This record gives sequence, structure tokens and C-alpha cells, in this order.
Amino acid sequence: MAEIIDYEPPEDDGEVLPPEEQLKKAQESLNELKKNMALLFDGPIRTAALAAYDISERTGEFIKEIGRLAEKALACLPFTRQFLSISYLANAQYVYWDYLDDDFENDLLNADNTDEVLLQYHKKDKFKSVLDTAEKCLNSSLIQSNRSLFEQSVKAFKRGDCDISVVGLIATIDGMVPLFPDKPRLLDLKERIEPILKKLENQEAVDKEEFSEYIFITTFSNTYKTIWADSYFIDEEPPNLNRHWIVHGRSSHDNTKLDCIKLIHFLYGIILLDELTKASDTEVENV
Repeated sequence: MAEIIDYEPPEDDGEVLPPEEQLKKAQESLNELKKNMALLFDGPIRTAALAAYDISERTGEFIKEIGRLAEKALACLPFTRQFLSISYLANAQYVYWDYLDDDFENDLLNADNTDEVLLQYHKKDKFKSVLDTAEKCLNSSLIQSNRSLFEQSVKAFKRGDCDISVVGLIATIDGMVPLFPDKPRLLDLKERIEPILKKLENQEAVDKEEFSEYIFITTFSNTYKTIWADSYFIDEEPPNLNRHWIVHGRSSHDNTKLDCIKLIHFLYGIILLDELTKASDTEVENV
């Protein structure tokens, strides 16, 4: 460690020196002070000062990088919120095919119970939207062989006979799925959403129609996988709707209006998927 020399100013003996001597003494004192300061900063204090400067430089770069990441995060924030909302819908077995508006999105993100949000969503319009969806299903050729069963299931839903409605809707869906000669197409939907995901990764603009298709495919795929999931009776019954437990009369769930709505939405999802598949096949043929 460098020795720090104490500086003591000369004692005042009361003698008045000539101006040139006073200037000389002052210069000597200044030189002594500069020497001490140099020694002071040649030791650990100088090292600490340089380290502090280096840290401040690195911190500045770090803060800049954080700023750049924050800008990217803010740019992705709207999609992040929507991805969370979509995951809630998918986990709730709720097929959705429209763009999420802000109110619906906020309700999903702020709720403790997604099912409660969905039920209130349909209660607001007195179940008109789901009944309109059921009406659209009746116009599809996929449902004609089970049209009567589907109509009776919807009537049971309107009366509040949800157990009857759920069983009838599952049976109607069972009659539709074999109409797809290539069943894996109901599950292998990744190729449809890959271009959309690539756009999002590259921070390219995704229009509402594309994002609505992403929402539909994501919620439909997860709903299909969970409703048709293998589940053995020796195990505990799944918490969500499960076809195996329902058709074999082993389900102990109290079926609700929301369960009926989910199945009507899923049934309509099969019809939408059929339309999307046919549209894609037509595009390929025209290439």
C-alpha cells in the first residue's frame, strides 16, 4: 500500500513575507498537496474508483439491453395476454373461433374460475349465441344422420335436462367423427398454425382472421384430445368432460348447461374443421 503523507501547513510565526516569497510558499504547498493526492489514488482507492467506473459502464450496457428486451416484450404483450386467454379456453374444453375482444380477454385473465366467466358470458345474451350455433349445425350435411337426436339434445339443454343433453350430444358427435376418412386430421393441425406462429416469432403483422384461426385450432385440438382421452374406470374420473365415462354411464359428474354449451361448440368445431379442410384441398387443387 502506498504511504499517505500527511500535509501540515507551516505555522504562522507572524512574520509578513514579501509577495514573491508568499507566492513561492503557496506553490510549495500546492505541490505537496498534489503529491499526496497522487499517492492517495495510486493505492486501493484508485483501484476501487476504476472498478466503480467499469461497473457503471457495464451497468449502462446492461440497462440498455434490458431496455431493448423491454421494447420487444411490450411489442409482444398484446399477444402474450391473448395466448394466456386462449390457454384458459383450451383447458376449459371450450372451442372458440372468433377474435378475442378486450372485455372477454380481461374477464378471462382476471377470473379465478374460467367456467364461471364462460357461463356468465352466455347468460348475458340468454344463451342466444349458443342456440344460433346449434342452428348452424343443423344446416351441415355432417349432422343429418343424427339430426333428430341433435335436435332433442338441444331441446333438453333449453329445458335444463343437462344429463340427457350431454349424452345425446356425445352420441351425435360419435356419429360425425367416422365421417372423416382420415381421423388423424382432427388432431394433426400443426401445419395449419405453423405459418401464423412463424409470423408471430418474426414480429410480423397477423390479421384478425389468421389469429382467429389460431384460436380455433388451438382450442379445438385440446378439446378433442381431452374429451376423447383414454381413461380407465379403475382410475379416478377426469375433472373435465370425458366421452368414455359418459357413454358407458360411469360418470358421476353433475352435468351443467355449460357442459352442454361446450359440446355444442365442439360439434360446430368439427363442422368448421371440415370446411377448412375442404377449402385447403381446393386451394391445393388450384395450384
